[in-house]
Amino acid sequence: MASTSQSYDLFQLPASSQDIVAMVRRFAEERVAPAAQAIDTGGEFPSELYRQCHELGLIGLLVPEELGGAGESLVTMALIYEALAKASATCSLVLSNSIEVAELLARHASGSIRERYLDAILTDGKIPCFALTEPGAGSDAGGITTRAQLRRNRYVLNGRKIFITNGAVADFFVVFAVTDPDARQSQRLTAFMVERDAAGFSVGTSEATMGVRGSPLTELALDNVEVSEDRVLGGVGQGLPIALGGLIDARIGAAAQCVGICADALDRSLAYANDRVQFGQKIIEFQAMQLMIADMAIRTEASRQLTLAAAVAQDRGSPEASSLSAMCKTLASDSAMQNALDAIQVHGGYGYCRDFGVERLARDAKAYQIFDGTNQIQRLNLAKGLARRKRR
Repeated sequence: MASTSQSYDLFQLPASSQDIVAMVRRFAEERVAPAAQAIDTGGEFPSELYRQCHELGLIGLLVPEELGGAGESLVTMALIYEALAKASATCSLVLSNSIEVAELLARHASGSIRERYLDAILTDGKIPCFALTEPGAGSDAGGITTRAQLRRNRYVLNGRKIFITNGAVADFFVVFAVTDPDARQSQRLTAFMVERDAAGFSVGTSEATMGVRGSPLTELALDNVEVSEDRVLGGVGQGLPIALGGLIDARIGAAAQCVGICADALDRSLAYANDRVQFGQKIIEFQAMQLMIADMAIRTEASRQLTLAAAVAQDRGSPEASSLSAMCKTLASDSAMQNALDAIQVHGGYGYCRDFGVERLARDAKAYQIFDGTNQIQRLNLAKGLARRKRR
C-alpha cells in the first residue's frame, strides 16, 4: 500500500537520524502492522514487540549519548512515533511511555537513581512507569492527594493511582505525592522511585478499555510504602515542574501517534476507494468521496506539521513549546478521530466490521482526546494564555 507518511521534507534531519527513521518504518511495516489486529483482539501487552524495540535501541533515543542513549531530537522521535502508530497505536503508546520516562530520568535523576534505574531501562530492558493520575486528579495535576510523610530518614507513601499506562507490566514507577500540603501548589509535590516489590505497594487489575487495548491502564495502591530519601527524583518539592515538563514531551508524542492514525486511515481509505466499484465506477471517482478524502489529507498534513513545529520548539527549549504541545495534541487527536470516522464511512459496511481494522482506528483515536490532559483542558489553558498575552 502506498504511504502518505513521507510526503514532506520541511524538517530536515541529519543522515544518521534519517537512517533511524527509515529503519523504524521498515520495522513497523514488517513486524508491527501484521500484529496490530491480534494485539487489539487479545488486549495483551505486546511484550515481544517491546523486546524487539529495546534491542533496536529505541528506548534510549532521547537519552544523551554520555548517559548511554542516542541523543536524538524530539523531531526524530515524533517521526518514529508516527511510523509505529501508523502500524499500531498500542505499540507506539507503550513504547513512548518508556522512552519518556527514560528521558525524564536522564534529565532529573542524579547519582544512585540514575545509575540504578536508567541503566535498568537501557541495558536490561526493564519497563518504567509514570504514575501521576488519581481518582480526583486527572487533567488537574495539582489535585493529587497521595501523601508522602518523612519519618526519620524514610518517606512513607499512602494513596491511590488510576489509569496508569503500563502499570500492569512495569518494574518500577515514578510516583508523584504531596510532601508539603501547606506549601504553594508549585512546591507541594515530590517524585519518588518506587519498585514493584516494595512492601505495601500493589498493582490492581487493568481496565477493559475501548481502544489501544494492548496498553494496560492499571490502578496502583500505596499502603505505608517506605521509600528512602535517596529515591527522591529531582529534589523535594520539584514534582510538579517535573510532571508538567514531562507532559510537554508526552503531548507531542501523543500528537505524533495521532498523525500515524490519521495517515493509516487515509491510506486505507485511498486503497479501498480505488478498488471498490459501485454504479459502474470506482467510488474514488465520486465527488463526495474525493472531498472526504481531501479533507482527510488536509487534517493529516496539518497535524503533522504542527506536531513537528512543537517538537522543534521543545528541542530548542523555546517557551512556546508548552502552548504548541497543547495545540498539536488537540489538533492531531481531533483529526485522528475524524479521519477514523471518515475511513469507516468510506468502507461502508466493511468499515463497521472488525476484520477490516478500520473501526479499531476510531477506538484507538478516542483515547488521545482524553489522556495527557483532555482536549477541553488544552483549549482552556491555551485561551487563558492568549488572554494573558493580550493584557501585556
